[in-house]
Amino acid sequence: MPKRKVVLIVLEGLGIVELPDAASYGDKGAHMLQHIAAACRLSVPNLISLGLGNIAFSPDVETYASPRAYYGRMREASAGKDSTTGHPGIAGLITQTPFPVYPNGFSPDVLQRFLEATGAKRHLGNGAAWGTVIIQELGDEHVRTGRPACGGQADHLHVGGLGVPDRRS
Repeated sequence: MPKRKVVLIVLEGLGIVELPDAASYGDKGAHMLQHIAAACRLSVPNLISLGLGNIAFSPDVETYASPRAYYGRMREASAGKDSTTGHPGIAGLITQTPFPVYPNGFSPDVLQRFLEATGAKRHLGNGAAWGTVIIQELGDEHVRTGRPACGGQADHLHVGGLGVPDRRS
C-alpha cells in the first residue's frame, strides 16, 4: 500500500472572502488574497498548481485545471479570531468563548498576575503593537535589564529571561 502524506499549509492571515461574523471583527469586505493580487502581480506558481486559485474566488488569481493536490478552505468554528484560537481549531479543538483581547494594553490585574507568575519586579511597555515593533522599541532595554517587554500581541518576544522553555529550536 502506498504511503499517504498530508502537507498542511496554513497561510497565516491570508483570508479568502469575508466570514459571516466579519462585522463583529471589523472585517467587512475582507479578502486579503484578492486585495494582494489586485495590487500587484501575484507570483505563487507552486501554490497555484496546488489549487490556491481554485478556492480564491478572485479574477486576479489564476486557477489551475488539474491541481497537483487536494485543496480546501476552512472557516473559524471557534469563538474568537486569532492564531491562538484558530490553530488548535485545525486539530478539532473548538472554543465557545473567545480569549480576552487587550487592544489598549493589559489591565493592571493581568500585569500583576504576570509579574507574580514570572517573578519579575517590573515590566517594559504595555501597549498594542506587533512583536517586531516591541522588539525594536524595547528589545535592547529588555536584554540589558531582564524586564519583560509586554504588548497586546500573542507572538513570542524573548522568553529566555522568564524561566519559560524556548521550544522554537
